[in-house]
Amino acid sequence: MKVFSSGIIDIINNCLFSIQSKAEFIKKSSFLLSNLDLLIFLSIAAVYIFSAFASNGIIAVFASAAVILTVLKVLITKGEKLELQSCNFYLAVYLLICFISNFTSSMPVMSFYGFSKTLLYFAFYFALCRFLKNNKRFILPILFIIGGLITIESIVGIIQNHSG
Repeated sequence: MKVFSSGIIDIINNCLFSIQSKAEFIKKSSFLLSNLDLLIFLSIAAVYIFSAFASNGIIAVFASAAVILTVLKVLITKGEKLELQSCNFYLAVYLLICFISNFTSSMPVMSFYGFSKTLLYFAFYFALCRFLKNNKRFILPILFIIGGLITIESIVGIIQNHSG
């Protein structure tokens, strides 16, 4: 997949490199920070599991946890850098258009609320893409979780349909 290069992304990556070189010892000395991939996986799995029955607020907590843990991993793991693939570039442009449209809205509070949800969903998407790109061994468990939830939801739907 084509990766876009940008001066802004290069500046951010240079800043990340300096932060990563200073924070490298933190990851090695902490049990939780050395197992960030497992924590990110658990929060991603929780998003999918709770999406079957929980409210948006609960799902947002776990999605936010996945995003925050991913950002933390990028900040403390040496060699991590930001990249923008061509397919994600258009999503970023859409998000920018949504951001600009907040300033022209006749109902700014409602518009900001909707934008914050959209921003969280996009951030979760980017965190999930980054996680799965670096941890291919977790693809199958995530697919099994999604398949299991689909099966359970289908069985519940069939039972509800037959019980009236």
